Amino acid sequence: MQSYLETLAREVSPYPSVSATSSTTRFPVIDISSPDYDDVAAQIRAACEEWGAFAVIRHGVPRKVQQNLVKYGKRFFELPHEEKMKIFVGKGGVAWRGYMWKGGEYTHGSVDAKEGLYIGPDHPPTHPRVVAKTPLFGMNQCPDDSIPELRSAIATYIHHTTLLGERIMDLMSHSLGLSDDHLRRTVTLSEPIALVRLFSYPPTTSQSSDTDDGGDSSSGKTTDFGIGPHTDYGLLTMLYQDSPGLEFFHEGSGTWVSAPFPASGEEADNDFVLCNVGDVLDRLTCGRFHSPRHRVLNRNAKARLSVPFFFDPSWDAEMRPLPLGHLPPLSEADQRAAHLRWDETSILKFEGPYSSFLAKKVSKVFAAVLPEEVVAKLETTKGPSTRFQIPIPV
Repeated sequence: MQSYLETLAREVSPYPSVSATSSTTRFPVIDISSPDYDDVAAQIRAACEEWGAFAVIRHGVPRKVQQNLVKYGKRFFELPHEEKMKIFVGKGGVAWRGYMWKGGEYTHGSVDAKEGLYIGPDHPPTHPRVVAKTPLFGMNQCPDDSIPELRSAIATYIHHTTLLGERIMDLMSHSLGLSDDHLRRTVTLSEPIALVRLFSYPPTTSQSSDTDDGGDSSSGKTTDFGIGPHTDYGLLTMLYQDSPGLEFFHEGSGTWVSAPFPASGEEADNDFVLCNVGDVLDRLTCGRFHSPRHRVLNRNAKARLSVPFFFDPSWDAEMRPLPLGHLPPLSEADQRAAHLRWDETSILKFEGPYSSFLAKKVSKVFAAVLPEEVVAKLETTKGPSTRFQIPIPV
C-alpha cells in the first residue's frame, strides 16, 4: 500500500485552491530522495518553468529539527511585547537581526499582518566580514535568558536547510545541462547568504476574491494579507510552515493556488519544504525559471508560523546570465513574459557583484548602513524599499 507521501509524489493529486477554477491545477511535489537523479532534475526544471515553485519531500531535513524551531519560535511570539522588544531589529545594526512587531512591515503599500524574528547564521565578532562591517553578517539577537534553546535550534535548522539548498542548486544546474556544481561554483561560492525569518501570522478575518488576478495588495481587494502578493528578491526560497496559508499565482490558469500541506498522519505531518525561484535566479536563467507571485492568507483558526529561508548568492558572486546557449531559445511569448516580470522587480541592471544588489537594497531599509556616496554609485536596483514602515537606525 502506498504511503501518503508516495501518493503525492507519484500521482500528484490535486490540492485545495483559492479559486474554484483552479481545482484541476496540480502543484508540483517532488521526492528528491529518488535514485533517478535525471528524473528528479527534470521534474525540478519543469516545475520552475511552469510554476516557479515546487514542494520537496524526503528532503533530508530531520523532522525533529523543524519541529524544535517551530516549538521555540512559538514560545518567542508568546512572550510579552516588551520582552520581544528587547531584541528589536533596530538594535541589530548592519546584521539585520531581531524582532519586528505586527504592522511594522508592509508590501507594496499594504501593511503585513504578521510579526517576525529576523535571524541567520551566527557570525562571531572576529569573522572577517563582521570586522569589515559587511551588511547581513553578525550575531543573532535571541532571548537567551527566557528561551535559551532557541539559538541552538536556529543554528541546527540553518545547517540542515543549507545542505538542502546546496542539493537543490546541484539539481537545478544538472537540469539546465550544466555541470552539477555550476551554481555552487559560480553563484553561492560555498558561502551563500542565508537570510532566515520566523513569521507569526494571526488568522485572516475576511476572504480574498476568487477572481484576484495576482496584482499587488494595494488594489483594495483585501486588507487581511499576512503578506500581500509579491516576488522574492534573491536566488531560492525554502519555506517550512506549521499550517496552510501560502498561495502561489499560477500564470497558466490565472488563479491563486494553495501550496500543499499534508493531512494529519504518522508519516505525512510536517514533511514538506516549499521552494520557489527568486528574482535573481529568474534573471540568471534568462527567464527560463520564473519568480512567482505569492501571498499569505491565514485561513486557520489559530496563528500560523512559517520559516522562510532565503538562500542567496555569495556576497562576492558576479551576477551574469548562465551559459545556456546549448538550450533551445525561449518562445517570443515567454521572452515577453520574462521582461514583464523583470520590469516589476527592483533589479535595474543585471551585472556586477551580488554585494552591489544586496547592499543597495539593505541601504534603503537601513538608511545609515552605507554612506550616501557609496549608495549613489550602486545602480543595480531601483525604487524605495517597501519592507519596513519606519527607518531602522544603526
